[in-house]
Amino acid sequence: MIPLDPASLALAAVAVVFAATIQGTFGFGFAMLAVPLCAMIDPRFAPVPQALLAALLVFPMAWRERQHIEWRGVLWILLGRAPGTVLGLLLLKAASPRALAFILAGSVLMAVLALATGASIRRTRTTEFIAGVIASIGSVVSSIGGPPIALLYRGAKGPVLRASLSAVFAVGLIMTLTARGVSGEISRLDLQIAAILSPGVIVALWLSKRLAHRVDGPWLSRMILLLAAGAAFVLMARAL
Repeated sequence: MIPLDPASLALAAVAVVFAATIQGTFGFGFAMLAVPLCAMIDPRFAPVPQALLAALLVFPMAWRERQHIEWRGVLWILLGRAPGTVLGLLLLKAASPRALAFILAGSVLMAVLALATGASIRRTRTTEFIAGVIASIGSVVSSIGGPPIALLYRGAKGPVLRASLSAVFAVGLIMTLTARGVSGEISRLDLQIAAILSPGVIVALWLSKRLAHRVDGPWLSRMILLLAAGAAFVLMARAL
């Protein structure tokens, strides 16, 4: 029997459904929301279980809108993820649990700041490669690797953004989870938690398929960023 409070698992399930629905609708946001929210509920709920759950989310999304994937950019980003995975693994091994809590919170806050400024990055082979490196480091250490890629695709049409980001995340998660698995950074408890919370991803895929063409607006983007920032600040305060 998994040694976790059922009430905590129920709260985490709600957080997963919410965060996964956001990503299914807009193309990113799952880790930025789910990691700090679930870590607040119980530190064991993040970041590895969220990476496992993200894999269940992004593969169906990439397949659902595969005709809109921009493969040239995706390939250059994935090339950058290879060295980024190694660098992230080295950082993961060197950090203490307390330092990792600060890294998790800091990753969310930097992502919120970058996305809130309205900044965008011109897509070239160089920027795509660099974004892949940065995203991979964040993905290995904190399971939050989406914001650099989201900045690249800011301004892209919804289907292109969702499909291309999902393709990057799908392959990137294989690299991240393989690196963590080989280095012994995925436990049986991580797998159990992900299995218990996985129905939430199925619910979110169903919801997002119906919301993707209906929900939009800057007010919702601001709400998502504020919620993510608030969760990150609470997580940082708990680590002090």
